[in-house]
Amino acid sequence: TCTRAKDVILACGTTATPPTVRSTAATESSGGSAWEYRLAGGSVSEGRLETRRRGSATWGTVCASGFSMNAAKAACAGLGFSGAVTYKQTFGASAATQVYMDELQCTGGEAALADCQRAVR
Repeated sequence: TCTRAKDVILACGTTATPPTVRSTAATESSGGSAWEYRLAGGSVSEGRLETRRRGSATWGTVCASGFSMNAAKAACAGLGFSGAVTYKQTFGASAATQVYMDELQCTGGEAALADCQRAVR
């Protein structure tokens, strides 16, 4: 459980058509809720992993607590990349940043984060 914004910084692999992750986020529907994901504060293929409910103006963080390479692969795949290169955990976000997803549990075969078990706030 996240008690402070502990960010995931993600570097994704290549893709034939680089997505414009800053302006157009990948959307996933799971359990009746649609989520958008993006990489922020970096380059096209790397940055802080952020999420929000579709229609919301506020982006929040995905907590690094319990985040694994399997979750990194699912996040990158959901954004249109071939896979994840690396990820790290950092306390980069403001303490006021909302944590929207926590305790991600991915097995490695997921096509996107929506396929992983997780706690949603």
